[in-house]
Amino acid sequence: MVKTLNGEPEGRVNMRGEARGVRADHTARYKWAAGRTSGHVIDAGCNCGYGAAILADAGLIVAAFDDWFQGLAYARKHWARPGITWVKADFEGVFEFPLTGAVVAFELIEHLDDPRPLLKEAYRVADRLFASVPNEDVWPWTPRLGPVHKQHYTRGQFEALLYECGWSVVDWWGQVDGESPVRPNVNGRTLVVECR
Repeated sequence: MVKTLNGEPEGRVNMRGEARGVRADHTARYKWAAGRTSGHVIDAGCNCGYGAAILADAGLIVAAFDDWFQGLAYARKHWARPGITWVKADFEGVFEFPLTGAVVAFELIEHLDDPRPLLKEAYRVADRLFASVPNEDVWPWTPRLGPVHKQHYTRGQFEALLYECGWSVVDWWGQVDGESPVRPNVNGRTLVVECR
């Protein structure tokens, strides 16, 4: 999984502790999810930690998982907050999440050869799932995106995948482009769902 932006870790921190180099649509998803849940949450595929920090700043207790050792080291240094635990996990292998209220899976599913183990484990431990994928109907997958993105999903494909793993979509949301907020029923570049 590619974890850098212009050769540096995504989510660099400026002097005020704010994220630099992170597209607005990425942070918008975390802010959206933070406003829709409470208590304990797992940030699956936390990258270098900016999303986990957004969740923690909203008062959530966060277990932040990623397979990228350097990203976790960066996260511990730049995005540490009370209530965040950083955990190394390879989503292509065997892993176990602790019991939680919700799982957030942004910028992750499209990077996995098979996202079913992740989604089934999330279903085992959580009551809710907040997830996003690139929309195949708007941003078609091409070989030039590989090996970074393994697949983009149509709405029907994504819903079928979620259903196969036990989840029911409660609401469809989306984002038009890289600067877009999360909006209800938008069939844009990114599909965003809330599941139970």
